[in-house]
Amino acid sequence: MGKMILIKLALTTLVTFAIVTIITFKKGKQKGLNLKRLFTLAASVLMLATLFSCQLMSPQKELLNLKSVETAETLSVLLKDQNNFYRNDLIYQEFALDGAVSLPQADAKTSSRDHFDTNNQVDGILEADIIKTDGHKIYYLLRTENVIKVFLIGVGGLVAKMSELDLGDLYSDSIYLTADYLIVIGYRYQETFHEPNSLIRYWPFFRFYQGVISVYDKNDLSLLYELTTDSNFLDYRLIDDALFIIARKNFQGGELRPTFIEKTDDGEERTSYLDYDDIYYFPELPSSEMTIFLSLDLKTFKKTTTAILSGVNHIYANEDHLYTSYSFYDYDNDERFLGVGRERTQILKFKIDTTEAQLTYLAAGLVNGFLNNQYWMDEDNGYLRLVTTSYNPIKNRLYVLKEEKETDNLITVGEINEGLGKPNENVYSVDFHQDSCYVVTFERIDPRYLVDLSDPFNPTIVSAVERPGYSTYLHIWNESGSQVVGFGFSADENGVINGMELLAADDTTGIEASYKLPYQDENDHFYYSYSEASYNPKAFLISPQHGIIAFPLNSYGSDKLKSSYLIFSIDFESEDIIKAPLIINHPLSDYQFPVERGVYLSESGENPFEIIYTFSNQALISYDLINKEIKETIRFKPVLETIKVN
Repeated sequence: MGKMILIKLALTTLVTFAIVTIITFKKGKQKGLNLKRLFTLAASVLMLATLFSCQLMSPQKELLNLKSVETAETLSVLLKDQNNFYRNDLIYQEFALDGAVSLPQADAKTSSRDHFDTNNQVDGILEADIIKTDGHKIYYLLRTENVIKVFLIGVGGLVAKMSELDLGDLYSDSIYLTADYLIVIGYRYQETFHEPNSLIRYWPFFRFYQGVISVYDKNDLSLLYELTTDSNFLDYRLIDDALFIIARKNFQGGELRPTFIEKTDDGEERTSYLDYDDIYYFPELPSSEMTIFLSLDLKTFKKTTTAILSGVNHIYANEDHLYTSYSFYDYDNDERFLGVGRERTQILKFKIDTTEAQLTYLAAGLVNGFLNNQYWMDEDNGYLRLVTTSYNPIKNRLYVLKEEKETDNLITVGEINEGLGKPNENVYSVDFHQDSCYVVTFERIDPRYLVDLSDPFNPTIVSAVERPGYSTYLHIWNESGSQVVGFGFSADENGVINGMELLAADDTTGIEASYKLPYQDENDHFYYSYSEASYNPKAFLISPQHGIIAFPLNSYGSDKLKSSYLIFSIDFESEDIIKAPLIINHPLSDYQFPVERGVYLSESGENPFEIIYTFSNQALISYDLINKEIKETIRFKPVLETIKVN
């Protein structure tokens, strides 16, 4: 209601100004009134109201789909009514001390370092992960101990100093690193107690998450800013100094409006609530969920927030736009009782302003089917391309969507409705690159489709290559988009999975190579191989520029367990496109926690090196890519200590 009051105040002031002006001119008495000041006041109030009202909405758009709730009563009714009779949410997730060592530090003036860490979908659009590096320090979030271990990399790539940050009661699996800050995104548990009654038969309290963003000085690890919300964080993107957070509101606390508690390094604490005017809903697509769109300017710690009564499963972002997808079942009157319905997905489009750290709603659209992860979406030249699949009946589609200029409609301008997959085959992986796209489907064999998207109004299937198994992740390897590297599972002719597999192919030339990690050892003993990379692309360390793809692998047998990190070299110009991997074996704990991540650092100059650092809950093990040997092993338990191997 705050913006409405401002607007009404501004309009009242302007009307008063007009009346006084008319009367004054009629009486010829202008000197006694400061009309200029009155007009300035009215204009300022109106401008302030306009700025607030344009925080989420584009002023150039006619909003056909979205409306503001405006009042607490409207919001309460909507949330109660949206547990409606003809829709069910369809949530698809992905297969979801200082101990200084006497070593010199590197001289930044005489050396140049190269580095890469998290596998991001879009270059320059940073995604959070459990490990980050700036080329000089490595920050590793050790979740089993709820600490962040910091390693200063010195001369020759050796660890020169170690420290750690205890997160206390803040639990996290997501960190960011900027030029100045270490950002930790996580949650705290909040318990609410109830008086015993007939409805509460077991526990007199319930527990829910409080989403927390903590910003630390990355050098001395002092806490500079903290934002606590009554929401669960779903996903995030960091672009320059603008952090964009997508969250789901918790309603257990009783307050319908999203709540924010901010703390600064001087101990000041302030609480704020999102205004009802900044909460929106879709009258034609009701939802019992509230999604929070939170933007944080890291230069000033100024936040901008809005909310929509809708859900979010996945997000895609580039430098210009952010898209969200939300899958659900759509029923008619009879389908609800029969247990059938259409799988549909709502797509929302937002404009990104990194300078002001703001999101502006632009458009909404609907497509059939659902998306399994963020890689099934991509934008090129203002066209959103996405792939969907569905189960009832099984069907795969590719859509090209475009935002209408005058309204907030996101409309389909191009589509492939047939030909993606054989009967009973669902989509397993997708990767877009400029005007082309690879799509993998699977039931018994792996058809890999290459799609030409150069004409957004007429997307066309160029080729389909069949082979046993399927890839769960695809990564375009060259600038033209013809070369692709895939990771997934191998299978026999009947579609029975028999191991994991790394694949490199160019379907425009017919080149293909693979490296299999079978489910049997040299003695034909059955064992099971598992990698987090099969369902989480962030577990990959990937750089086509360096010709490297690496990932953790864990193998289980009847009498042994291995936790390893595999480093592959990919060269499409070589006779052996995929080289046999370099293997780094990590020590195991009583709880058998596996190796998790790796980062790459190299340095030119007087003391050159090229090293991949691998991490588990037990140790840091670095591997020298030049000399093909273990460089250093640092065990984390029982205390931080350095054990030199070479």
